[in-house]
Amino acid sequence: MFYGVKGVYIDGFAVADLRWRRRLSRFKQWAPPGEPEGVPPDELRSSFGSEPSSFGNILKPLLTKFDPTRPPILDSDDETRKVLFTAGFVRSIAENSGFTGTCMLRSESDTVLALFLREPPCSVATPGFPLPQSSSKVAFLLVMGNFAETGILSFICSDACASVPVKDQAAVYGNSIIAALPLVPYSENKQADETRLMVAFQDKFAVDDNAPVFIAVLYVQILKPRAALLENDKLFLRALKWATSI
Repeated sequence: MFYGVKGVYIDGFAVADLRWRRRLSRFKQWAPPGEPEGVPPDELRSSFGSEPSSFGNILKPLLTKFDPTRPPILDSDDETRKVLFTAGFVRSIAENSGFTGTCMLRSESDTVLALFLREPPCSVATPGFPLPQSSSKVAFLLVMGNFAETGILSFICSDACASVPVKDQAAVYGNSIIAALPLVPYSENKQADETRLMVAFQDKFAVDDNAPVFIAVLYVQILKPRAALLENDKLFLRALKWATSI
């Protein structure tokens, strides 16, 4: 899906340059400013990966509205790309052109997965943090991933299932699902990816800053200490790592 960064590595993940490496190396020492009120902290820390059944019970009624019909691609590349269920996204027919796995909701295997993005908590307000619709330029982009206001990661499921909760603004533990990012190469879906990030971040950051801020959000989750992981948690982490490598 995203923003390949190459050059040096930290904990096995590619980092663009020494400045980024130094900042990322501090992620393990920084404590998040607090979890959003009204949301179970354990659920946020696992990004709902450990509790697919409760999450699924919320979303499964929506899946009765699922329409398996995909809109056609109307350009000359239709023989080399497949349109996804999430509007505006495409996937190359080339091998390894997306992150695939088993959908946690419908148990469909070997399908392109998508990240749900939730509405940032309105009950948390960090002094001096960029306001919604401010399109602010930020000096230290990678620090932004530690704040509750950028806690937008929620859950993963298939691209097909992801399109339904977003359309219906499904609420999960008091948070609305407002966007979905299919795990497909950013280079082929730049405009669609950036549009979803602007929505998820509520246009708090300048357009060019949304991508690096999202990288910071991903790394904070990847590097967060965890106890023994369930299979769903492992799948979630693999998805996040894939998203930082493409």
